[in-house]
Amino acid sequence: MATFSPGDLLILPRNSHISVISALVLSGALPKYIIPHILNDCGHCCWSLHLRSVLKQIPGISVLDNSSFPASPAVDPLRLTVGFWNLGLSGSEADKILYKDYDVICEIFRNRSITYALNLGTCREHVHRLVLGIKRLAATYGSIPKAEKKVVNVHAPFDDVIMSMIPRDAFFASKRKVAIRESIGEVAGEIICPYPPGVPILIPGEVVTENIVDYLLLVTSKGAEVNGASDSSLSSIVVCGKLAAGKEHP
Repeated sequence: MATFSPGDLLILPRNSHISVISALVLSGALPKYIIPHILNDCGHCCWSLHLRSVLKQIPGISVLDNSSFPASPAVDPLRLTVGFWNLGLSGSEADKILYKDYDVICEIFRNRSITYALNLGTCREHVHRLVLGIKRLAATYGSIPKAEKKVVNVHAPFDDVIMSMIPRDAFFASKRKVAIRESIGEVAGEIICPYPPGVPILIPGEVVTENIVDYLLLVTSKGAEVNGASDSSLSSIVVCGKLAAGKEHP
């Protein structure tokens, strides 16, 4: 990002990590969002499919997949999110055991789950250690399975992104705080990023929509933590002002 100048065009997925989005904002580049196509017959995707299939068969283990988000355009097949709540374990507790006993390193853990990243370096040995470790956790901490709560789905927040200002311009613009419901139709002045998954739902310069507000209120009600927002409770957010009537994004 250090090579970009304000106004340069940058092609990237909208669901990029917060570190990428933060660099975009500071560089002044103008984003053009794409939905990348991932070849499901590549080696690391095959490992991902294999892992999902095996882990779903282990009692007490939950695996996040496309069925959890029917309105989402795609779920990254190279990110594997495993839930341990039916074992009575938090993501932190499970991660400590898997790291110490099986040398398995996660991408991120949350209150009830762990996310693993698969890549070109993923091999049979890595997959074997992960499966062996999770099977041992299930055997050691297994309890009577509880009914798994389905994820309540809202309209995918990236389907209708409206860019009103270049992110850098919005970041340095004059701002004010408004109640979150009153922010609908206004231009975001801050990055709002719930964890999991660590992907900003709003970045400076984007128009706040009802779908985005609904999504943010839903995930925070489910225990997600919010980074970037000046008000972590999301009772209010920082905006730049209303989108002018009839104005189109650049």
